[in-house]
Amino acid sequence: MTMREANDLLEREGHIERHAGRGTFVALRRIHQRQQEMRSFSEEMLARGARPSSTLRSFRVVHPSSEAADFFRLPQSEWVYEIQRVRLSDGIPIAFETVQIPCFLCKGLDHFNLTDHSLYRILEEHYGLQLGYRIAEISALRPNRLHKQLLQLPSSAAVLVLKSKAYTTNDTPVEFGLTAYRGDLYTASVRSIRTKKEQGPEIKGDSAPTEKKG
Repeated sequence: MTMREANDLLEREGHIERHAGRGTFVALRRIHQRQQEMRSFSEEMLARGARPSSTLRSFRVVHPSSEAADFFRLPQSEWVYEIQRVRLSDGIPIAFETVQIPCFLCKGLDHFNLTDHSLYRILEEHYGLQLGYRIAEISALRPNRLHKQLLQLPSSAAVLVLKSKAYTTNDTPVEFGLTAYRGDLYTASVRSIRTKKEQGPEIKGDSAPTEKKG
């Protein structure tokens, strides 16, 4: 009875998972990314004390997708690098990432080891690109067969897809990305700031109560 109560508590706090017919398992740690910080996946994992790694699935020179071409302000006849990687934290697959980068910005990028090194560091240190900010849209999707295969998804897990657009400090579009994260291991938070009051009709409250005499 004591063990059952202890397991109930551990499950409520998210430390273990119990599956009927399979047993009790230690719950994997959920990654919580704060969107106001522009970090690469490798930098994010290192900051959290985890060991990042990648599996390079493909590296191609292709014409940009229509959405990427609009973002880069390029004709679709131009060429971009398309990089697909599975991103891992402490050996556990967390995300499947596809990014496109204009070839003219970083010629010879295919000569670098993108399995063991941060793409952002390569862009900054070897090509002199000063990355400034990134805009991301987050949506939840049902995983497709490729997501399930590459991310080793549990049957009940969804994926969180981040569509990201990265710019240099002088507002040059540099990277268009789609990253599918394991929904059971990843959480994103967004910090919002209220900068000014909305203009609208004056709000009038009830008049102050008058003292009754009697």
